[in-house]
Amino acid sequence: MEADKGISIGEDKWITWIDFDEKDNVNLLDVDAFPVFTFDFWDKLEIHCLAECCGIHAYSFWEEDIKIALGKTDKAELVKCLILAKEEVARRGETIIISGKLNNLMHKQVFIQLLEHIIVTIQSAEE
Repeated sequence: MEADKGISIGEDKWITWIDFDEKDNVNLLDVDAFPVFTFDFWDKLEIHCLAECCGIHAYSFWEEDIKIALGKTDKAELVKCLILAKEEVARRGETIIISGKLNNLMHKQVFIQLLEHIIVTIQSAEE
């Protein structure tokens, strides 16, 4: 895995990592606190390793793995929750998000792109 490229979302497809100064982590947005955070779905994407060990790189965001993780999930409800989370992150002034679940700090634009990728993938699975 080439973690330095960003977050892998497919063969030769990446969400580019945006660097930030970790010393500026005094104003973090905790996405785990969002009532719409979908822990069960994220659990099913944690297939490469454990988040406690590898952070965001423990998860697979490839389309086929997202579709498998959906299982019998109510796709419309999941998309609604992910859109609400994306809108909340975009609306907020913090530039760095934190997630204990994902064991990661990341620039909010990276997280927004990740949510957008997941949303589009789920919606394409509905067709």
